[in-house]
Amino acid sequence: MKIFILSVIRWILVIPATIFAGWLAWLVVYYLNLWTADGGDFVVKIFAETMGAVAFVGGSVMSGHYVAPRYKLQTSIVIAIVILLVSIISVFLAFRMHEWWSFYAAIISATTCVSAVIAFRKEIQNS
Repeated sequence: MKIFILSVIRWILVIPATIFAGWLAWLVVYYLNLWTADGGDFVVKIFAETMGAVAFVGGSVMSGHYVAPRYKLQTSIVIAIVILLVSIISVFLAFRMHEWWSFYAAIISATTCVSAVIAFRKEIQNS
């Protein structure tokens, strides 16, 4: 019974852990990139946005993988697909509101999600 309760708690914590870990990874990577870079030129901003988006997706997918008690690979794929759908919606919203940095970050997040799903698909085929 104790194992069942712990399993249920872990399944409940998958979504909050995914959101928190992705946000924390983005926060650390994005602000460390801006803080350690010289000046605020265009290349520094592109690098910070790119690495922040990749860190968010990576942190989210990996935390979901580690928190889920079973079906870890499938959980990671579902999380990547959900982030992909949110990124696609964000691309259209950012384009509509002329938020070009958000537009760029959403495209990078979507690209990272697609590459994660392809990598996970190859992992499933190999196992």
